[in-house]
Amino acid sequence: MTYMGPFILWESNYYTIDFYSVDNAGNSEEVKSAECKVDQVPPITICHIYPQVPDGENGWYVHPPKIIFEAFDDMSGTAVIKFGIDGGSEQTYTSPFCVSTDGGHVILYHAIDNAGNIEKTKNVSFKIDRTCPMYVTKKQVLWNTILYGAVAADNMSGVGKAEFYFNGVIQHVDPEPPFLWVLHPIPHINGSVEIKVFDKAGNWVISFDGYTSFTHIRGLIRNPTFSNESVTFYAVFIRTNRQLFFRPIFKNWTIAGYYGHVWKHWINVYY
Repeated sequence: MTYMGPFILWESNYYTIDFYSVDNAGNSEEVKSAECKVDQVPPITICHIYPQVPDGENGWYVHPPKIIFEAFDDMSGTAVIKFGIDGGSEQTYTSPFCVSTDGGHVILYHAIDNAGNIEKTKNVSFKIDRTCPMYVTKKQVLWNTILYGAVAADNMSGVGKAEFYFNGVIQHVDPEPPFLWVLHPIPHINGSVEIKVFDKAGNWVISFDGYTSFTHIRGLIRNPTFSNESVTFYAVFIRTNRQLFFRPIFKNWTIAGYYGHVWKHWINVYY
């Protein structure tokens, strides 16, 4: 084609332009060439969260998810990926990382290619609850009935359900607080009662009443020397989906104390 004046290469591509001139006598110079690269398209970044499906319940992660960024640019190539977490300062992505703090999180990210094109900022959100619910179990014996209960709290995903077990066999599921189970009549055998409290993310904690002698309790209730026919105490075995806590009961049954960092309060045994 004959050059008529300046022109613009609109399309992103690699160009080779061949050119030469001819004078009025018809003489032509040797063909020359020039290369030109045009990149007007910003890169595309993809954020991967592993596992892709939250490993807890109701859309919650109960373990730190791994974040991986991938950026694609077919022309000049990706220069850098930038991201920020929860409104924090912008960082340069260098390698996969994990987010471990409880709560809802928002990650903003974009990439810049070697031509200086900046991708429109994208975002990804997820929520983490790695903390077991806090709760205190309670037991009250009156005549031929034992009432088991639990008072629970969870500041992140919220309190879920409670399961009550007798000798390892589930007896009752209470879908919402206050959690209660009535054991009636009192069995004539020794046994253990477990109360398993869940939060809505699926974290759980178990209180294990492993010292209960139901025959002994029945005898105490019928003993006329006892003016108070009810017995109230807190559990002393604590197990979560991550840890086990234990505090033995004193032989004289006065007060046995246990402090668990998850609950931030004392759990005492009264008799």
